[in-house]
Amino acid sequence: MISCGRAVRLATRTAKEDFVAALEELTAGRELSLPASLSAEYGVPAWCEEVNAQWTDTLLAGMDDGTDDYVLLILSMEEFRRAQEYAETLLQRIARAEEM
Repeated sequence: MISCGRAVRLATRTAKEDFVAALEELTAGRELSLPASLSAEYGVPAWCEEVNAQWTDTLLAGMDDGTDDYVLLILSMEEFRRAQEYAETLLQRIARAEEM
């Protein structure tokens, strides 16, 4: 998913500018907007929460890959529900990005 541009991997201590750049890549070609500004330097989980608070039918999700990095992807609410079911079956974790 990362290699085909459907997900991005961000380090735990990602700078706000890098977070925004990664989300701009993920939202390219979609009718999604990012918040005009993100709260100071609160970090990836807080920024993800701000993004998810703005979106209604779409979700910024996080996928556990066994590292300390964040793997983020954009899913519709229906895709998110199905992904959670599949992840549980495979003993993996996918959740709202701010919960990772």
